[in-house]
Amino acid sequence: MIRNAATPTPRRILLLDHTARWSGGEIALFRFLGALDRSRYEPVVVLGEDGVFAEKLHEIAVETVVELLGDGVRETRKDTLAAGGLAQKMLSASPALLSYARRIADLAKTWGCSLIHTNSLKSDVYGAIAAKQAKLPLLWHVRDHIAPPYLPNITVHAMRFMAMRVPTHVLCNSRSTLFSLFGGDETAATAPGATKRFTVVADCVGASFLTAPRPTERDAWRKTGDSRPITIGIVGRLARWKGQHIFLAAAKIVQEKWQAAGNIIPLQFVIAGAALFGEEIYESEIKAQALRDFPPGVVQCCGNVSDVPALMASLDVLVHCSILPEPFGQVVIEGMAMGLPVIATRGGGVVDIITPEQNGLLTPMGDVEILAQTLLKLLNDPGRAATLGQNGYDTVRSHYLPERTARKIESVYDTLLQ
Repeated sequence: MIRNAATPTPRRILLLDHTARWSGGEIALFRFLGALDRSRYEPVVVLGEDGVFAEKLHEIAVETVVELLGDGVRETRKDTLAAGGLAQKMLSASPALLSYARRIADLAKTWGCSLIHTNSLKSDVYGAIAAKQAKLPLLWHVRDHIAPPYLPNITVHAMRFMAMRVPTHVLCNSRSTLFSLFGGDETAATAPGATKRFTVVADCVGASFLTAPRPTERDAWRKTGDSRPITIGIVGRLARWKGQHIFLAAAKIVQEKWQAAGNIIPLQFVIAGAALFGEEIYESEIKAQALRDFPPGVVQCCGNVSDVPALMASLDVLVHCSILPEPFGQVVIEGMAMGLPVIATRGGGVVDIITPEQNGLLTPMGDVEILAQTLLKLLNDPGRAATLGQNGYDTVRSHYLPERTARKIESVYDTLLQ
């Protein structure tokens, strides 16, 4: 862009993430950056490793710097932390961590950044040190439930303590995430003092999910002569808390009852996703469960899928089965954007997205029987399924567009930098 004296120079924002894996928080950040008004704010992303996320940022012309973070910090998983917790684990490597934070502070100065915006729990910690050294405002973007069993107790207490004192402001991706920072105390989380320090901004759907046509009304799943199976899918990384084993257990019940009722159209169940953070044993368990409990071909395990919208376009129903509260629920809005009827677990950020019986259905977390009953009832009422899909489709376009999320975060930037 050619600038003249009347064109204001965009303020630079330094965004930090410890990982370059293509996971939930990174996908959410990518979508926001794709809609960010670059005439006002220029992003510079610093990652603790190289990888897919870095490649995707380059594709949308976001300045990306890989500043290698030590394996001891970067590879520590939330679910493997011992009593020491995340903060102690990171502080045990304090010389290296302080050195890393100094490099981040130097980068912020070199790039002339006005604000540091952190995108993960680990970057919250070293970003806090860097912001203090660089004398810049610090914006935490919390995308995790700060509560057990998602995190160990000592880590929960440390992160809650820091959230009230360290960052200049805190973004949360759902009311549920916000409430978790206050120990579930909704009154405290919505008090005037809290609303000055904390802002809820929902994540957005990717643009590639918005090209699907709005579903039409119907009274049957298939037209006469169309023998394609009705396809029910679950999409997301394979992890025990994501509940793929619950999906298969419910699918087994549904398959047996569907056949016993004499239905002609077959069912197919699709599991899309693979292990990402050392969960290969669970992935093997899921594949074994599918082989043990179903005839050949009834369950399809796709592994990682590069074109998720195309995969979802092949589904008739999307199921979400997390057994812990989902901080937000990106896959839920993705399915809704595609016009799919969505059955999700009641908890976390999902309850802000789905209004039961209007734009989707909710079931208790971990309840195989109720999930099976809900799915069977939906399969037996294709007209209702179409209505849920239509309403979900409209909900996403009203509340979860990238531009909407970007304008809200830009408003927070405006406040912090005024």
